[in-house]
Formats: sequence, structure tokens, C-alpha cells
Amino acid sequence: MVKGKKNSDQRKKLNREIRQNNDQKRKIKKEIKELLYYKKKIQKIFKAKTLKTAMKHFNELKENLDELPDVIKDYVKKLDKKIDRVLEQVKDSNIPKTNNLVELFFKVTFPCKIKRIYRTYEGSLNKIKIDDLRWIERNVIEYHKIKNSIS
Repeated sequence: MVKGKKNSDQRKKLNREIRQNNDQKRKIKKEIKELLYYKKKIQKIFKAKTLKTAMKHFNELKENLDELPDVIKDYVKKLDKKIDRVLEQVKDSNIPKTNNLVELFFKVTFPCKIKRIYRTYEGSLNKIKIDDLRWIERNVIEYHKIKNSIS
């Protein structure tokens, strides 16, 4: 009888932990979804056809700065300082969006092994997927680890 009660208590404790973990998982998924939403809004800035639409998308983010998550808020503040330089490829149609000319314009030249990644369509897609996963890991998962260690 004692052993059965002990097992029952253990089961209840584990079920409580599972519920807590599921709640935490739901919160993290919601946060990831929100961050991906803002990431798409930022991508709209760079995919814009004209400077006017790019600035419109940027100003929408900038106006709602107080409502943004901290990670996105910091990024928008940094982007605000260099927005004219960053959107140069939107202004000038002679600058392609992806090419060595872009690297030269921004005074950055990547090593050959990084350049080779982008030569194929499949390589570009893989790089984007990996970057998304790394971004989520750096900004969401690490944030929760730090947040939980403080609590």
C-alpha cells in the first residue's frame, strides 16, 4: 500500500511538471510566432521595389517601437542609424540585390567558400533555413534560458 501511494504521488508530481512544461512550451511557441511575424515585416523593407514603400514599411515598425519585442526594437534602432545606406540598392536600380557589386558597395567581401553557397537556388534556400533556425536559437531559446536562470 505504501509503495502504491508513493507511485501515485510521483505520478501526480510528474503530471504537474508536464503541465507546467506544456504551458511554457506554448508561451515560447507564441513568442517565436510573434518574432517571425516581425521578421517578415523587416524583410518587406528590403524586398520593396521603391524607396517610398521601403521607407513606409520601416516607418510602420519605427512608429510602433514601444510594442515591439526587445530583440526587434534593438534591431530597428540600429537600422535607423544606417537606413539610407542600407536601402541604397532600392534607390539605385544598377545595384543588384545579390552580387559581388553589393559586397563592394558595402565594403565587405566574403570568402570564396561563403560565396559558393549562394551560387545555386537550393544553396540559397538552405542558407536561409539555417539562418532562421540559428536566429531562433540565439534570440528565443537563449533568452528563455537566461530568463529561467534568473527566476
